Amino acid sequence: MKNFRGTKKSGFTLVELLVVIAIIGVLSSVVITSLQNARNRAANTAVKANLASMRSSVEMIYDNSGQTYASTGQTLGPCPTVLDTTLFGQQPVLDSLTSALNAAGAGGSATCVSTPASAPVSTWAVSVKLKTPETVNGVTSNYWCVDYLANSKGELNDLTGADTFCP
Repeated sequence: MKNFRGTKKSGFTLVELLVVIAIIGVLSSVVITSLQNARNRAANTAVKANLASMRSSVEMIYDNSGQTYASTGQTLGPCPTVLDTTLFGQQPVLDSLTSALNAAGAGGSATCVSTPASAPVSTWAVSVKLKTPETVNGVTSNYWCVDYLANSKGELNDLTGADTFCP
C-alpha cells in the first residue's frame, strides 16, 4: 500500500504477528515449567533444613536431660502433632517437624520412632516424605530420613518395622 508520497507503508503482517505470539507462548510455557520445578526443589530443601534443625534440637534435649532423649519412647508410626512426653512431642522438635510437613505440602507425611518404650530413650529416627521425588546419581529418594546416628539421607521408602535409624 502506498501513502500520498508514493512510498510503501511499513508495518507487520498478520502472519509475522502470529509467529511472534506463538514464540512468546512457547517460551513462557518453558519458563513456567522451570519455575514449578524450582519451587519443588526449594520445598525439598526446606524439608531437609527443618529436619537438620530438628536434629540439633534433639541433641540439645539429650545433653540437657541426663543423656536421654525423652521419658517415653514412640512406636513406629505417624509423628505427634501436639506436645507430649515423647521426644517428638517436645516443643522445638515439634516445631521443626511441623515446618517440614508444611514445606512438604498436602502429600507430606512424617514417620517417627524412638526406643525403648521408657526412659532412658536412646535411639530415634524420623522420615518425612519429600514434596517431589529426587534422583541423585541414579538413585531416587521419596523420603528424607534423619536419625540418632547423625545420618541424614534420602530414602526410596519410609521407615518400616524395627527401624530406629535410617536404613
